[in-house]
Amino acid sequence: MRRNREARRRLLTRGERMIGWGFAFLPPMLVFVGVVVLANGAGKGLGIALLVVGLLLMLVPISPILRARVRRREERAREE
Repeated sequence: MRRNREARRRLLTRGERMIGWGFAFLPPMLVFVGVVVLANGAGKGLGIALLVVGLLLMLVPISPILRARVRRREERAREE
């Protein structure tokens, strides 16, 4: 399992890893902040917007997107 993780880490660029981790942690944080804002009653529109954006971001599968980028990069390297 550790070898597989290290191999995936080598395939992704630093920016792609940052995007992957961002998609792992940002949506749950947006949902949490949205719930807190709604619970405080401060801004219903803002709270609902944060909840919707967080939930929509959770629907986006990031792994296939990153795999496709790696595949395209490998194909370009083979062509050169």
